[in-house]
Amino acid sequence: KHDSLERQIAHTYWDLRNRNEDPQSSRNLGYLIMIKYCMEVSLFHEDAIVDTLRFCNLIAQVLVKASDVELRQLPEFLVDIVCDVMTGIASFKPKMLAGLNFGNVFQMVVKLLSPDYASVVTNYNLRAKLGDVLYELYLPDDSTNRRQRRDVPTSVTCDPMRGGQTYLLCDPAAQATLAPSLLLLYGEVEHTGFYEKNSHRSKICKLIKYLWNSSEHRPAFRRITSNADTFIVFANGIMNETNHLMGDVMQKLPEIRAAQIQMENTADWSRLSEEEQTRVSEGLEENERMVKSSLPLVNQTLAMFGYLNTDMDIRRLFLLPDLLPRLVGMLNHTSSRCVGRQ
Repeated sequence: KHDSLERQIAHTYWDLRNRNEDPQSSRNLGYLIMIKYCMEVSLFHEDAIVDTLRFCNLIAQVLVKASDVELRQLPEFLVDIVCDVMTGIASFKPKMLAGLNFGNVFQMVVKLLSPDYASVVTNYNLRAKLGDVLYELYLPDDSTNRRQRRDVPTSVTCDPMRGGQTYLLCDPAAQATLAPSLLLLYGEVEHTGFYEKNSHRSKICKLIKYLWNSSEHRPAFRRITSNADTFIVFANGIMNETNHLMGDVMQKLPEIRAAQIQMENTADWSRLSEEEQTRVSEGLEENERMVKSSLPLVNQTLAMFGYLNTDMDIRRLFLLPDLLPRLVGMLNHTSSRCVGRQ
């Protein structure tokens, strides 16, 4: 409900600004903001939040210790709740995460994302949420990975039992399975929806890059080459994504510019009906949102393609007869989109 209210407030604010009305004088917007603040009084009560976070870590401990038979019998919503609470607090009240240990949550995510459990957690949206938890809570900030994200305390990303090293680098299960898990997840989030897919893949790319730069995970990346069929699915996902996103972006950019020019011409713009102005404005907003979502992901995806190919074993897989023609086509298509006549 809180997430939906946030979106409604943002849309109402945009709509008022688009109609040249003052948001501060809108009774409807003021009412929505009042409801939001009232909701947050109870939703983000510190004692309740701390207790809830500890309970989530306990749920995760149960899931980690459960046998495969028991795990299949437990309700899926247990995992869903843990993911929603952890990412929700990281979004709105990250400082409340300080001083708490979420090692069980990390182990739960690593376990359920692993290829061995892909048949247990089959809900693609839920698997995507597991990836989001890894990104939001456990991926540390550094000079090469600046994220426009919340102030999650550094202590959350580190394992106090291993000298303060990050969970991503020092956890044995993560070292063994996380690299192939994330490559598998990159393909699975295809089924979560267009904007959701882009958001998930952007986070997955950053996680993969962090793991790639660590010596602890390099053996797991090399083991990926032992299963050519799985790798081909992943590689095809990269190429499909790049071709699709580049095509959409290059189609939308001229439409964005045309709408901007139309709106800048005040004489012609004022002659349009309110309905026509709304249609053009909403189309511009939709196109801008798509480009802002897609273009950074194209860069991240091609960057991932680049550094993976610095490993000769992985490069040889990209040059397999099943992949090479499509790979050449993708690179030519991307180049022509960037520097061709259009």
